[in-house]
Amino acid sequence: MKNKQRQAYSYPSNDMYSSEVHTVKGVRGLVSGSNIERLLMELEADGHDISAPMIELKSLLNYVAHDRRLRSDLLAHAEYILEKLKADK
Repeated sequence: MKNKQRQAYSYPSNDMYSSEVHTVKGVRGLVSGSNIERLLMELEADGHDISAPMIELKSLLNYVAHDRRLRSDLLAHAEYILEKLKADK
Protein backbone atom coordinates (compact mmCIF):
# COMPACT_ATOMS: atom_id res chain seq x y z
CA MET A 1 0.00 0.00 0.00
CA LYS A 2 1.44 3.37 -1.02
CA ASN A 3 -0.20 5.42 1.68
CA LYS A 4 0.27 4.13 5.24
CA GLN A 5 -2.68 6.22 6.43
CA ARG A 6 -5.97 4.30 6.39
CA GLN A 7 -8.44 5.61 3.85
CA ALA A 8 -12.15 5.80 4.50
CA TYR A 9 -14.33 4.19 1.85
CA SER A 10 -18.05 4.82 1.89
CA TYR A 11 -20.71 3.43 -0.43
CA PRO A 12 -23.98 3.69 1.49
CA SER A 13 -27.21 2.31 0.12
CA ASN A 14 -30.59 4.00 0.08
CA ASP A 15 -33.87 2.25 0.84
CA MET A 16 -34.70 1.54 -2.81
CA TYR A 17 -31.26 0.36 -3.98
CA SER A 18 -31.74 -3.30 -3.07
CA SER A 19 -35.08 -3.44 -4.87
CA GLU A 20 -33.65 -1.69 -7.94
CA VAL A 21 -30.52 -3.80 -8.24
CA HIS A 22 -32.39 -7.11 -7.86
CA THR A 23 -34.10 -6.77 -11.22
CA VAL A 24 -32.97 -7.75 -14.71
CA LYS A 25 -32.57 -4.08 -15.60
CA GLY A 26 -30.69 -3.40 -12.37
CA VAL A 27 -28.25 -6.26 -12.88
CA ARG A 28 -27.68 -5.20 -16.48
CA GLY A 29 -26.98 -1.68 -15.25
CA LEU A 30 -24.10 -2.99 -13.16
CA VAL A 31 -22.23 -3.89 -16.34
CA SER A 32 -21.57 -0.22 -17.13
CA GLY A 33 -20.61 0.84 -13.63
CA SER A 34 -21.03 -0.47 -10.13
CA ASN A 35 -20.16 0.43 -6.58
CA ILE A 36 -17.95 -2.66 -6.42
CA GLU A 37 -15.93 -1.53 -9.41
CA ARG A 38 -15.60 2.02 -8.06
CA LEU A 39 -14.46 0.68 -4.68
CA LEU A 40 -11.90 -1.58 -6.32
CA MET A 41 -10.59 1.33 -8.37
CA GLU A 42 -10.22 3.43 -5.20
CA LEU A 43 -8.38 0.60 -3.48
CA GLU A 44 -6.06 0.24 -6.47
CA ALA A 45 -5.41 3.99 -6.53
CA ASP A 46 -4.43 3.74 -2.86
CA GLY A 47 -1.85 1.09 -3.72
CA HIS A 48 -3.73 -2.13 -3.01
CA ASP A 49 -3.36 -5.11 -5.36
CA ILE A 50 -6.91 -5.74 -6.56
CA SER A 51 -5.99 -7.97 -9.50
CA ALA A 52 -7.81 -11.12 -8.30
CA PRO A 53 -11.11 -9.45 -7.31
CA MET A 54 -11.05 -7.36 -10.51
CA ILE A 55 -10.68 -10.54 -12.60
CA GLU A 56 -13.63 -12.06 -10.73
CA LEU A 57 -15.75 -8.94 -11.21
CA LYS A 58 -14.95 -8.75 -14.93
CA SER A 59 -15.85 -12.43 -15.27
CA LEU A 60 -19.24 -11.83 -13.64
CA LEU A 61 -19.86 -8.76 -15.79
CA ASN A 62 -18.94 -10.68 -18.95
CA TYR A 63 -21.38 -13.42 -17.93
CA VAL A 64 -24.18 -10.87 -17.52
CA ALA A 65 -23.40 -9.29 -20.90
CA HIS A 66 -23.23 -12.72 -22.58
CA ASP A 67 -26.51 -13.80 -20.97
CA ARG A 68 -28.15 -10.63 -22.28
CA ARG A 69 -26.99 -11.38 -25.83
CA LEU A 70 -28.20 -14.98 -25.59
CA ARG A 71 -31.62 -13.89 -24.36
CA SER A 72 -31.85 -11.40 -27.20
CA ASP A 73 -30.93 -14.09 -29.73
CA LEU A 74 -33.48 -16.51 -28.26
CA LEU A 75 -36.18 -13.85 -28.45
CA ALA A 76 -35.34 -13.16 -32.10
CA HIS A 77 -35.50 -16.89 -32.92
CA ALA A 78 -38.80 -17.31 -31.07
CA GLU A 79 -40.30 -14.35 -32.93
CA TYR A 80 -39.09 -15.80 -36.25
CA ILE A 81 -40.62 -19.20 -35.48
CA LEU A 82 -43.89 -17.56 -34.43
CA GLU A 83 -44.06 -15.61 -37.70
CA LYS A 84 -43.35 -18.80 -39.68
CA LEU A 85 -46.11 -20.64 -37.84
CA LYS A 86 -48.56 -17.81 -38.51
CA ALA A 87 -47.62 -17.77 -42.21
CA ASP A 88 -48.11 -21.54 -42.54
CA LYS A 89 -51.74 -21.38 -41.33
